[in-house]
Amino acid sequence: MVDGVIENSPKITKNDVIPRKLASTIYDNNGTAMQTLVKSGSNRINIKDYNTIPVDLINAFVAIEDSRFWDHNGVDLQGIARAAYVGLTSGKFSEGASTITQQLIKNSVFSDWLSENSFGASLERKLQEQYLSIYLEKTMDKKDILLNYLNTINLGSNSLGVASASKRYFNKEYTELNLSESVILAAITNNPTKYNPINHPEENLNRCKKILSDMYEQGYITEEQEKSALDVLTQDKDNTYQTIAAINETYTNTVNVYSYFTDALIKQVIEDLQTYRGYTETQAYQLLYSGGLQIYTTLDQEIQGIVEEEVNNVVYYPSEVTEYSCNFTLTITHPDKTTSIYTEADLKAYYKKKDSSFQFVKKTKADLNKVINDYAKAVRKNDDKSEVTSISYTLQPQVSFVIMEQESGYVRGVAGGRGEKNTSLSLNRATSSLRQPGSTFKTLAAFAPAIDIQGNTLSTVYNDAPYSVNGKKFSNYWGNEYFGYSNIRQSIEYSMNIVALKCMNETVGIDLAYQYLENFGFTSLVDSKKTSTGVVSDKTPSLCLGGLTYGVTNLQNTAAYATIANKGVYHRPVFYTKILDQDGNTLISNENPESRTVIKETTAFLLTNAMQDVMNGDNYPGSNYLSATGKQANVEGISLAGKTGTTTSKKDIWFVGYSPYYTAGIWSGYDDNKSISNSENYHKKIWASVMRRVHEIKNKTTKTFEQPNGIVKVKVCKKYWKVGNRRSL
Repeated sequence: MVDGVIENSPKITKNDVIPRKLASTIYDNNGTAMQTLVKSGSNRINIKDYNTIPVDLINAFVAIEDSRFWDHNGVDLQGIARAAYVGLTSGKFSEGASTITQQLIKNSVFSDWLSENSFGASLERKLQEQYLSIYLEKTMDKKDILLNYLNTINLGSNSLGVASASKRYFNKEYTELNLSESVILAAITNNPTKYNPINHPEENLNRCKKILSDMYEQGYITEEQEKSALDVLTQDKDNTYQTIAAINETYTNTVNVYSYFTDALIKQVIEDLQTYRGYTETQAYQLLYSGGLQIYTTLDQEIQGIVEEEVNNVVYYPSEVTEYSCNFTLTITHPDKTTSIYTEADLKAYYKKKDSSFQFVKKTKADLNKVINDYAKAVRKNDDKSEVTSISYTLQPQVSFVIMEQESGYVRGVAGGRGEKNTSLSLNRATSSLRQPGSTFKTLAAFAPAIDIQGNTLSTVYNDAPYSVNGKKFSNYWGNEYFGYSNIRQSIEYSMNIVALKCMNETVGIDLAYQYLENFGFTSLVDSKKTSTGVVSDKTPSLCLGGLTYGVTNLQNTAAYATIANKGVYHRPVFYTKILDQDGNTLISNENPESRTVIKETTAFLLTNAMQDVMNGDNYPGSNYLSATGKQANVEGISLAGKTGTTTSKKDIWFVGYSPYYTAGIWSGYDDNKSISNSENYHKKIWASVMRRVHEIKNKTTKTFEQPNGIVKVKVCKKYWKVGNRRSL
């Protein structure tokens, strides 16, 4: 029988006992580990060098788990005999006889042993386990066996291996563990639930006492070391368990929530693993969360910190534009104990039937609560009982911010919203929310192609006058006042609708404008699409004003302007430079991201030159009120160019601009498209503050925009352009 069981044993090699389900690690742009991605059963960090493990940590595990580890051949016959004797004499077979080698085999090869439901299955597995342990010890060094064991063991709180457990319980590297911390980890092994130092510190301490006693008896520590370690574990104040409890509280409150940058990174990595490596979405997800990937990101933590501070700085938001929305779950319990669930979507639908202008946005949280309570009364019947079972508040209006290096395409910082971020993979307004881009599209859809291939220059004039296309009347954002013949430079500086519309419709053409926008990286545009209400398309005469079917993301808009800043070359915005597998092999390299030339370098320079006037220009000649739209975003001493964008009724406000080093875009608006009242310049002030601080901390304030060959400065007769010859001078 034994021969048959052994004959049916799995065939193994050294690689079969090396754990493969590992946590993936995220590094910032300096190579500093900043976060791990993990799912249950894979929160493991592999130690690769046995010599880096503290001696006390090794000895603690050997002393309690397998005191004859260094002497036996994989099976401890003395241990088996002892366990049998204790069991027969006491009637309780509680003594373990498995060696460290057997435990490694059990956890690596027989990982489903917990599902065994018969004595025969357990006996068969045990015999195979012993046979394979003897085989493994003939082919593998003892130190390597112990190394893999310490990488494999379950140490509770979703921590596998001593490296992961060290971070979880002590917030330190395993190499820094002292004697008392080492025995705490060794104590967990026998029963990760019963001896968990967070939930059951007393049980863990009792086992620690035994381990220290065993270590002393086996000659690993002195009596003085044993006493000193016990003192650290049992002292009234600042003992190791109190430290663990404090670390756990911080971990519970913060470590599980990903940043907006990490949210965007995860999305891009999963997409790229499918696109460039051929994985399915499920495979990509499994690899990301349990494949032990090493992901080197483009994140600059200094820049990210500045972005988060400025976006959340209350001084920028006047009281008249600070409000709240919320998400909630309302549970109605009926007399028969059945329940009905209602959310904010139900509440909005209910009140909008009565008032189509209803907005679930209020000045205070208390005001929101009152609306919810009134709604609960409205939907309750007879003896129903209601309870708000969950609620979360969101500051309004919201903000998103993206900052990237145009020369590389590397995203250096992201804010997907303002206010506390409570959940991972939540709404990321910087990378996922589609919003109307407004006047930021004038430069991209009208003036870029007009200058690039249609022979226009910044001096080309169009008549700013009442204008209609297909019966639709257009006006400038300031109303029905017009300034006559105005050139492209002025149109960019003062954001003149009519000049942009005439340039696109009469010179560029809608199809070419649309093509340029696609080349600038916008993937959410609609060529033509059938819907339940008819056919929709973004190829309309108002395309350059940014009235789209769905909209664009801040990331897309920022990358488009980064193209102009990068002398006309588009770089796909990336959140990581490379992904390595757990063995250090390169899966994907992003160090030179996908790129293409969109506009000529001379076109990019002319657009930049005009957008510098947006930041520091004067009033329109002859006007007392029409002035450069981006003055509030200007920063003294730094070369900057940019463009504003405001949509109808101020539902979206933008500023996208750049220096010779960085391109940044900010968007603000209400999540439910409510109009922004009064103050509309706070976003420009945030943008300016971020850019000022970033350039100062990175010591990048001296460079100016370089003029390329092919640019000639000439004086132009305005009337010459008026009569129609628009060839380049």
